[in-house]
Order: sequence, then C-alpha cells, then structure tokens
Amino acid sequence: MIRVNKEICIGCENCVYHCLQDNIEMNEGKAQMVNEKCIYCGHCIALCPVDAIEIDHYDIDEVDKYNPEKFEINEENFLNFMKFRRSIRSYKNREVEKEKIEKIIEAGRYSPTGGNRQHISYTIVKDKLPELREMAINKLYEISQDIKKGNDKGYNYNKSTLDRYYKAWEKMYEEFQEGEDRLFFKGDTLIIAKGDTRLKPTPQMELGIALSRMELMAYTLGLGTCYIGYFMTAFSKSKEIRDFLGIKDYEEVVSPLIIGYPDVKYIKTAPRNKVKVDWL
Repeated sequence: MIRVNKEICIGCENCVYHCLQDNIEMNEGKAQMVNEKCIYCGHCIALCPVDAIEIDHYDIDEVDKYNPEKFEINEENFLNFMKFRRSIRSYKNREVEKEKIEKIIEAGRYSPTGGNRQHISYTIVKDKLPELREMAINKLYEISQDIKKGNDKGYNYNKSTLDRYYKAWEKMYEEFQEGEDRLFFKGDTLIIAKGDTRLKPTPQMELGIALSRMELMAYTLGLGTCYIGYFMTAFSKSKEIRDFLGIKDYEEVVSPLIIGYPDVKYIKTAPRNKVKVDWL
C-alpha cells in the first residue's frame, strides 16, 4: 500500500498528474491514494519534493535524491564507452569478487519491466560452473552427432548455419577433452536471468534489457562478459541441465552472461556497418 503523509504534503499535484494508473487524487488540497490499480512504479516518490509518500514493501532508505555530480554522464563518453565494449572470450584464472557480482545484479534490478512487474530473478553459477560446463558441452556434442546423422529437425537454424554449428560443437567437445573451454572460455561466473511467465508471458525482451545493463556495469568494474548463445541450444534440449540449475517450468531464460577478468586488452573500437534508418 502507498501512503501520503498529509501533514507534510504541499498539494503540488505532481504525483497526481504523472500517475500512469490514475491512482492518486486530490482531497482538500492534499494528495490521496486510491490504492486500487497501482503498479508501484515509484514515480510519485521520485517526484515528491517533500518526501511525503511511502510504499510499504519498498525500502525508502535506498532512495537517492538527484545530484548532478552523481547522476549525469557526458553523452560523448557514454557513447564511446558503449562502442568500446567487446565480447570477451579469454579470461584470467582469477575469481570475481562477490561484491562486484552484487553490483552487476543491482544494475539488472533497476532495468525496466512492462507494467513494473519486476518478474526477473537470477541464478549465479560459480562453484558448480565446471559441472555445468561439462554437461552442456556433452549435450552439444550429442546434438552434433544427431545432426550429423541427418536428424536436423527442431532447430531454428538454416542448413548452412546448422552445419557450421554442429562442426563447432564437435570441435568444442574434442578440445574440452584436452582441457580447453570453448563454451565459457574459462570465465569465472555465469549469470542466468530468469523471467516469471506467470507474471509476464513473453519476458525475453526484458531479460535482454536487464542483461545488457548488467553487461555494461561489469565493464565499469574492470570485468569482461560474453553472451553464451550455444548454451541455450544445450539448455533447450536437456531436462538434466534445467533441473541442475533449478529452473522452474514457469521460468524462461535467454542467453546467459559469462563474466570474468579479461586476459586480453583491446586498444581501440571496432567498425560497424552503417545503420539503415527510415525517417517518417
């Protein structure tokens, strides 16, 4: 429930005007909550100049007042920061500190979700990553052999792509026997974002948004990341992997993020194709 302290409310009506759900009305010059269709987005708290509004199930102590020195980012530096990010496929044998992982998760916690459902949770694979790696690589090898025999139905790839992938999975398996890791690239920690389909039937986009923000946060902490798309092929074909991770039937995942300390140092940005834009 949302409450308004009417003793300090100044009746500015900011919260009333900007409430998406029309959940606030004025009564005798003070804001009053209807509390019938609120989505708890927090706009009213963020707008109130006198801190008159509280939401029961949120920790009001984590609310920060706007401060240009803490919140503003130079647009050129920000764009360059995004341009400079790379998918890292070579990591040092160094543990990622729990404190840094928690900061990365915090970046995901503040990513937008439709209707403010906040349906995203996370599985962090660290100690059990070697077991998961072996299970996934073995499954990809099993899939590669199945495809090699001509059983290529049920995969969302065209034939040329599937041929390239199954050969890559064969090679991945062979190199794994020799101590190489071409799945997680010897990264330290795997972050799996999970969407609750009971709250959001199609959570894929919001999972991607959260992971993208977490990826950028990781780079501010001196870490590297890589989205592991191959893992999703193994995951989608293996109940064993799903059970190992404790992913529930109503939870959906997208390509997870491997993180670690980079064992490579890039010194410039990479070029990209010109973007096609239709202006209407």
